[in-house]
Amino acid sequence: MKCKYLLIFVLILLASCNRQVASTQCDAPMIKVGSECCTDSNKNNLCDDLELKNDTKTKESPITGQVIKDDKPEYPKLSEIQSDINKTYYPLKRYVFNNTDEYNLTGVWNIFNVSGADRFYILTMKKEHNYLDNEKNFSNFIQRMYDLRVKNNEVWGQSYIDSAQQTYYDWEDVIYRYDHNLIKINILGKPAFLEKHYEIFDQKGLLKDFWLEYRINIWCTPESVVLIYPSDKFWFIYTIGSFVETELKYVNGLLKKENENMYEDAEKIMRLCNSNPEYLKFSSNEIVFYGMDSFHPTEIKIKAGENIRLHNENDYNNAEIFTFIRQEPYKIFISGEINYTTYTDIQINETGNYTFFAPQYAGRASVIVR
Repeated sequence: MKCKYLLIFVLILLASCNRQVASTQCDAPMIKVGSECCTDSNKNNLCDDLELKNDTKTKESPITGQVIKDDKPEYPKLSEIQSDINKTYYPLKRYVFNNTDEYNLTGVWNIFNVSGADRFYILTMKKEHNYLDNEKNFSNFIQRMYDLRVKNNEVWGQSYIDSAQQTYYDWEDVIYRYDHNLIKINILGKPAFLEKHYEIFDQKGLLKDFWLEYRINIWCTPESVVLIYPSDKFWFIYTIGSFVETELKYVNGLLKKENENMYEDAEKIMRLCNSNPEYLKFSSNEIVFYGMDSFHPTEIKIKAGENIRLHNENDYNNAEIFTFIRQEPYKIFISGEINYTTYTDIQINETGNYTFFAPQYAGRASVIVR
């Protein structure tokens, strides 16, 4: 009788094991992962719900070895933003981003570092709780910075007048006129801010002094904001003693034209912030002149009748004229005037080896015409 009960118990145990084995089998298109089944419709031995899109990070589970989802997107770090700006605008990476000190009245600048090169500045958040994770964070940050700048400028403007009146006899009756605004704009579907500060010292309607700050604030990454200032081509001369309203009308007209350039640059910056930079590329017949930093490249080769394109990026002079010399047979000619940040095409029809230079600089370059 005991043997009969023992046999029944063994049969029940075997049946239970068979059911457990059966329950862990996965019918197509399911696959087995650990002790569970999941759908694998594309038959790549990965669970469909664990496969990731191209714009997200990927990593493997330490338990299953399968690819799992990490929703935190990739974005460029500070060094990558700096490098991409240089490659977008300066082919030799001539402008190096240096750390810049900001005046600090309230301690707000303690939450970020400032690095700048030429007309681009980058504010980099120091701590994770200061990150700009959403549009509201970014808008609040820019508004806070703007409000602080307005307060500082108002204090500084009156202090400047008080100091000048103590030093110069002709600063009586000067008043401080401060025109400023902050306008929210859209750059490639992402929020940005256009910021303006006019600091005018008015003496009975006549201009005594004038300061201008004009920039676009780009929300680049959760760690950074990029500031874009007017291009190198934007500059003006104001006349002390002229009518204030006349000068303002003149400057506003220049800024209206410069807006187009700044918006184009803002789009370039936004693209590189989205890891899609547009690098500046030069053709084989192009040479860039950098003044004391010489030419890049220092030699090109063209066919007779082709043009060379000569760019002037020498920021020490407004314009340059270049001398071309061929020794055998001897020939010399002079280029037309090339303004700063512009270029000219020069056609050379006769073969030979030409050396060219700007007379006041030591740098030389050559063009070989075949």
